[in-house]
This record gives sequence, C-alpha cells and structure tokens, in this order.
Amino acid sequence: MIYIHGNKDEAVTEEKFSESRNLLLDNNIEFRELRFDGGHRVDAQSILEAIE
Repeated sequence: MIYIHGNKDEAVTEEKFSESRNLLLDNNIEFRELRFDGGHRVDAQSILEAIE
C-alpha cells in the first residue's frame, strides 16, 4: 500500500493524514509513505515515483 499526501492538500489536513497513518501503524498494516509538493490532486510524477 502506498499512502500519498500533498503538503498543500486542502481536503486532508496534516492532522487527518497523521491520524490515518497512525491507524495503519497501530494495526500493523504495511505501507510506504510518499509526500509530494502539491494539493489534493496527485500529479503524474508522484505516481511514477510511487511505483518505482
């Protein structure tokens, strides 16, 4: 699982992102975290980085 978050996301605040991230950790769900410079919409470059 890849958990992606833009640092300028208006829809998912840093607080909400952290809460969700902590739920994954608390439940031993493996994931890779990817942060990018942008908003709620994930750009193509970030997707390419995520799948490499």
